[in-house]
Amino acid sequence: RQGAFTYNFSGSSDLADVTLIKKQRKNVDDKLIEGVESKPIPDETVTIIDATFTSLFINWNPQAVKNLLLMQSTMMDFETDTLRQKTKKFRFSSLKELSKPNISDRENLSLASTAVTPSSSITIVHAKMESFQISLNSAKDDLQLFAITMARTAVDFNSTKGENENLLANITVGDVRMETPETTRKLSSYNTILGLAPNESSSLLTIKYGKGTTAVQSCTLDGIEKSKCEACAEILLSPMRFVYINAQALTLVEYVTEGVIGAMAASV
Repeated sequence: RQGAFTYNFSGSSDLADVTLIKKQRKNVDDKLIEGVESKPIPDETVTIIDATFTSLFINWNPQAVKNLLLMQSTMMDFETDTLRQKTKKFRFSSLKELSKPNISDRENLSLASTAVTPSSSITIVHAKMESFQISLNSAKDDLQLFAITMARTAVDFNSTKGENENLLANITVGDVRMETPETTRKLSSYNTILGLAPNESSSLLTIKYGKGTTAVQSCTLDGIEKSKCEACAEILLSPMRFVYINAQALTLVEYVTEGVIGAMAASV
């Protein structure tokens, strides 16, 4: 047993660590399923997914993206033409014979429909990402114009399927920033166009969403009868800072329309 297969494996600094475990309900701690379970079923299946991502980075060059999308479109057209030529070799007797199932098929379908019964299951997902950055580069010299960074993101997701379906999700985003490269022509405080306000140590965005009779009870709803609610959401947004410089705003609008939308529409 090596690496992730050892019993004392505690993660690594690679791109991602993903663990998937399936257990019976009786072997799972009650705290993991708190808020979504109305009545424990000892034999139901519980799927637990733990995912930890370090840093993901994307370099966006309009010309490179345009070429990749055109290449993808060419390959899809080739695949479509190949399938069309293969289908011409087949001959069918009539449309009525194809759409008319025989008696044995009908009996099998009826037996299958009566045999299928909805089974209850629980899914638990814990995911964390250190940072995700998109670098918007120039199509001419591939130099960075803007950088969008999403840092310290965490998602906790619990759901139950069966007679009583519930869903409870908690999403936390530490910070979302849009920045420009440092230059000597402007102050460093103006490099951040949009992001968490200075001196703010809390998370930028926190969302708690619940759906189902049991999940709604965990939401804080002042003056509202929870029994009449099908879903609820709590959203907390911390103060943000926005810096407007006319030249930067015009450059950003031009890049989005031509460098992003234009590059994606070129293959259509």
